[in-house]
Amino acid sequence: MKHIVAKALTFFMAITSISVAQDNVDVSADRMRENVKTLSSDYFEGRAPSTMGETKTINFIKEKLENMGVEPGNGDSYFQGVELVKIKATASEVKINYGTDSEVFDASKDIAITTKLTDKNISLSGSEFVFVGFGAVAPEYEWDDYQGLDVKGKTVLILDQDPGFIYGDESLFKGKGVTYYARSSYKYEEAQRQGAAMALIIHDKDFTGASWSRMQSFTNRAALSLDPEKILAENLLMQGRIPVPSVQKLFEKAGLDYQQEKNKALVRGFKGYALNAEISVSLDVDAERSVSQNVIGIIPGTERPDEYVFYLAHWDHLGTDKSLSGDQIYNGARDNASGVAGILEIAQAHMSAGAPKRSIVILAVTAEESGLLGSYYYALNPIFPLNKTVTTLNIDTMNIYGRTRDVWVLGLGDSEVDEFVYSAVRDKQKRDVTFFPHPEWGIEYRGDHFSFNRMGIPSIVVAGGYDTFDPNLDMDAKINDYDARKYHKVADEFTDVLNFHGAADDLVSMYLIGTDVANSPKFPNWNEGMEFKHLRDTHMNEIGRD
Repeated sequence: MKHIVAKALTFFMAITSISVAQDNVDVSADRMRENVKTLSSDYFEGRAPSTMGETKTINFIKEKLENMGVEPGNGDSYFQGVELVKIKATASEVKINYGTDSEVFDASKDIAITTKLTDKNISLSGSEFVFVGFGAVAPEYEWDDYQGLDVKGKTVLILDQDPGFIYGDESLFKGKGVTYYARSSYKYEEAQRQGAAMALIIHDKDFTGASWSRMQSFTNRAALSLDPEKILAENLLMQGRIPVPSVQKLFEKAGLDYQQEKNKALVRGFKGYALNAEISVSLDVDAERSVSQNVIGIIPGTERPDEYVFYLAHWDHLGTDKSLSGDQIYNGARDNASGVAGILEIAQAHMSAGAPKRSIVILAVTAEESGLLGSYYYALNPIFPLNKTVTTLNIDTMNIYGRTRDVWVLGLGDSEVDEFVYSAVRDKQKRDVTFFPHPEWGIEYRGDHFSFNRMGIPSIVVAGGYDTFDPNLDMDAKINDYDARKYHKVADEFTDVLNFHGAADDLVSMYLIGTDVANSPKFPNWNEGMEFKHLRDTHMNEIGRD
């Protein structure tokens, strides 16, 4: 009995210590609960972009911001149109020439090719294959797979992931920690910058646990993209995936062994080379255009209103699937009604406290589930100058299980934003700040904050914690259960047992961090050796900052 009383007293004292630190912050777990319950109800139809569910969702967010007194962030509008296109590409013929002989690859088995362009028919003829290792140009890691190569008009074969990830070699990139150069989006974009016509990422079980059939289906699906006619970013003519059996044929025809050549590409100084093969392919393309909306509000700063601290979350989810029996609506309570409710709480907290010195921007973006499209569109078409955007704090899938003593922070250790994190969370809120323990998951590159990172703006994500106050709450089991049974499934629904007090604590963490940044004269930069520091350095030079 004495042990139980002592345990209860410790539990009470720990919660009280946090409560005192946030008593003056207008964040409400009950208000958040109601907003999550509403946004994840069937009325919002799963919040898919360019549907009636979107219309209901963006108007809900707009009205909430308006009622708080948050000003419209795009002139006199709370909306920013995001021009999308759904593309379905079908390969009608894939012919491989090996000099004296040729063969036809089965587009339903041997290769998967798509495009982000909208022409009805796209053709590539006699494009030479070039093996470019990991396809990375990473000066901060002294790595350049394209050095000395001319790949203009050619088809590059690229290994998945990055060199350090494969064997966890800490001398290469970040070892097991995933870098920007491991992302398929980077590999395609770098291939385009190098002038390639097509890029094919090699599907190899040494690099991924996904099956070839799953990856092929993913590549060949009808997929949303930013409308290429409406954005500045360039695209390859074609892109896709190719499985190891098909790749082995290409290497064998050149008198090479794929496994041996793959291992050579793991060594710094690897030189890419052409293979004795060419590809010709034709694509038939169906393109369906639509316009979705980002929702944006601003709380103007009192002293430096032309400098901006962003809070963002994606409002979209997966909509409805009429092919399902029973429940057909992807309500997305945790992913990401919780995040939208979170930025609404942040907005309320700032409105209640009064504006800080810098402006606070509240941004709810569309089409995250389709590849961070809404946030990337904003980054390509910023309403507020990127060189005056100080930092971004992203909220995605909040803790809805209970309170924790600690906070996991994605992006910790990457930039000078760290000092604000420690000052606000550790010193003011009295919570532990910990690194996200799974760098190999690459989550830092899979959220909307990454659209800002790649433009040079350091960002963080407060991801909740695991050190729970409640001895009966196994956070690890909760997260694993969510990932297995609810993530991107119709089971991600609001229930009365959800506990929003932990989320409220995390929102206070984010509010305190953002407030400290907004009241500071410091313009935080990336730490040395980070992928996007050169872009931030350019921003600093443009605005006359050291």
